[in-house]
Amino acid sequence: MTQSPLIPSRSLERSVSKEEEERLQRRRRRGVRWEAKRVPNVKVAKIDERKYLTREQSVYMPQIPEIPKCPEHLLPLKEWEDSLLSDFSDLRLALSLDANE
Repeated sequence: MTQSPLIPSRSLERSVSKEEEERLQRRRRRGVRWEAKRVPNVKVAKIDERKYLTREQSVYMPQIPEIPKCPEHLLPLKEWEDSLLSDFSDLRLALSLDANE
C-alpha cells in the first residue's frame, strides 16, 4: 500500500491554473513554517574544558603503550624512496593517458 504525498509533486499534478499554483505554494510555505516552529532551538552547553583537558586519556580507553621508533637499519634508503616515487609517477601518467584514449 503506497501513501499519497501530503503535498502532491509537480509531476503528479495535472496542468493547474496560476491561482491553483499560488494556492499550492502558499500551502507548502505554511507547511514549512509549521515544521520550523516544532524544531527545537539549539542549546550550547557551557563546559569547563580545563576539567577534561588535564587528563590525557579516558578511563574507558585502555592505556596504549608508546610505539617504538623504527631501527635505523630497517628504514628505506633515500634512493629506494626516489625510485618508488618515480615509478609510481610513471605508472600514474601511463594510466591517465590510457584512460583519456
